[in-house]
Amino acid sequence: MRCIGRRGVAGSPDTHPQPPALAGQASPSGGARGAFGRDVAALAVFGGILAWIVLSGGRPGAWSAEAYHRAMVAGDLVQGLSRGRQGLVGSLALAPLPTVAVAFLSVVPQVGTGPGAGALLAALSALLLALYANRLWAEEGLSGWLRLPAIACVLLLPPVALSIGSGSSAMMFAMLAACGWGYLCAWLKARRLRDLAYAALLLGLSVGVRYQGALLVAGAALFAAGATLAGRRETGLLEAVAFVFLTPALYVAALWVGGNWLILGEPGFFLRGLSGAPGAWTLLTWGCEWGVVGTVALAVLAVPLAGLVLPDSPGARRVALLGGVLAAAWLALNVPAGAGARLPDVRIPSAVAALQREHPNGSFIVTGYQGYEFALAAGEDPERAWVHVMHLDPGLLGEILRDFRGRDLYVLVDTERRLERWEDVGLEWRGPRRRVPEGFIYAGSVGPWAVFECIRAEEPLLTGG
Repeated sequence: MRCIGRRGVAGSPDTHPQPPALAGQASPSGGARGAFGRDVAALAVFGGILAWIVLSGGRPGAWSAEAYHRAMVAGDLVQGLSRGRQGLVGSLALAPLPTVAVAFLSVVPQVGTGPGAGALLAALSALLLALYANRLWAEEGLSGWLRLPAIACVLLLPPVALSIGSGSSAMMFAMLAACGWGYLCAWLKARRLRDLAYAALLLGLSVGVRYQGALLVAGAALFAAGATLAGRRETGLLEAVAFVFLTPALYVAALWVGGNWLILGEPGFFLRGLSGAPGAWTLLTWGCEWGVVGTVALAVLAVPLAGLVLPDSPGARRVALLGGVLAAAWLALNVPAGAGARLPDVRIPSAVAALQREHPNGSFIVTGYQGYEFALAAGEDPERAWVHVMHLDPGLLGEILRDFRGRDLYVLVDTERRLERWEDVGLEWRGPRRRVPEGFIYAGSVGPWAVFECIRAEEPLLTGG
């Protein structure tokens, strides 16, 4: 029997010698211990930085509208309200995965259902990204004296820090995108199937955070297909790579479409905003903080890309680290902090006061995600002056009319918003020539909100003799 040892089959030279260990990598005898110490040190440093960002930036004036919306949808979801289920899957801009994560965090008593849950989720995403970058750069041979300060600088860049402190899900999207492409680079280097599977899973999940993640999946799929054909030119292997890579993204998309079908009765309900026929650039940028994603990706991926191009040059990795951090800083300085994130509308409290003053016997229907901001500004509502529904369909409107007999009933429609406008009114109202259904009449406006009054007769106009 032939013995198989380090040199392969006995009597034959090893055709795949192991490369020498890169500078900074732990030896086999102490590798586990060194990796553990490295991760603990990184956890302490990055955890402290992120705690400072959240505590210094997490105040009511700094939280984004998205953080409020997701927290309130999550609260309704935990309570089992239909409004929460509709809000979970019914928006193209507010994809469901971060809301699910916020719902799980909200059951922790110290977190609750406030917008701070979004900031905590962003901080956890940033921590995972920082730990991944630290390990990735360590495998490329960079010392801790280079890795830790570089990652800390990236976390403290204004767009990144503001994204974390405001509770935006942009950091979660950036983490999935950068880590997914990082694993794709590792697959291209070592051709390990697990790296491809990790890349597929992370990029597939990014579709559930921002619908623009489908572009990242498509680009990565083409990249993987090209690398497969260039390496072996086997069509069977190409089919296997495509299957492994596209399955997670298709699964997430199927869950989203299925949720719309089961909860809202129409598979494409969350696409209703597209009826406004916006430009392609609007669809690419709507609700997505590409500046944060680009800043993080430049810093994290520069080192592994340099390792792919110049595998035998440790100096190239150090130069790539410096160049990546400088490029990320340049991008951060040229992208407005918070670009793509919307703060709660400061005009809503004054609009609430004006409407209640002008229509003392009125009840106002506010819809969609912006309706949460109206309900929050109204506070306690013993007179039932505010009715918040996620989607106003004819059947629900009939129930409201029956429940609010004796009160004047109004509907508010935001005239400034574009794509997201149709997330704040019923699907049946989206037609180009039919802005409100029959039975409503324009009654004025308060700021950007048009006010429509419901015209109804409490008794039949004609009675039989």
